[in-house]
Amino acid sequence: DALPISLLDTRADPPEKFYWMRTVSSSLAGEHDEAIACAEKRLAQLPVRRNVHHTYGWIDQRVHIFASYHRSLWARGFPDKALRAVAQTISEAEGLNLPVTLCICLVWAIPPVIWAGDLVLASQIADRLVACAQRHVLSQFQTLGGGWQGALLIRNGRASDGIALLRQSFEGQIAARHQLTRTSYLLEMAVGET
Repeated sequence: DALPISLLDTRADPPEKFYWMRTVSSSLAGEHDEAIACAEKRLAQLPVRRNVHHTYGWIDQRVHIFASYHRSLWARGFPDKALRAVAQTISEAEGLNLPVTLCICLVWAIPPVIWAGDLVLASQIADRLVACAQRHVLSQFQTLGGGWQGALLIRNGRASDGIALLRQSFEGQIAARHQLTRTSYLLEMAVGET
């Protein structure tokens, strides 16, 4: 069966349950104003404390929306608001006791913290990501966390160690067909090789 035309028209207002998808895809496509608008609309509707239904793969929509929201806020020139959103996202994700959701949150929380220049906090978040992924046998997130640890090693003057970790992570992502952080990691490798 074909999708209703309203779901295919990006100008149409999506049903509530699709706001998280529209937020994420708009942010990744560089449509940050759209991502911010969708995020703010849906975040106002979703309660902070909620039950997460297993149908959505134990991934909390609110945390997933926040992950794109804070990146778009940063891209549009609102760094303070972005960092407050990062802190709120981590706090909410920790309270849910959902390892996949927490890992998603931590993966996407690291870049704005790096951009803000807080390498200590970014390292703590990357270490927490790797530890959570190891504890719950989430190898894809362990790989992503290792990449961010490598990026942070580069930024802390240990370029050869960092590049090695980034390459290992990059290869793991290719093998897993997960390449959302590919550009970020390539940029970090370029910094390390200069």
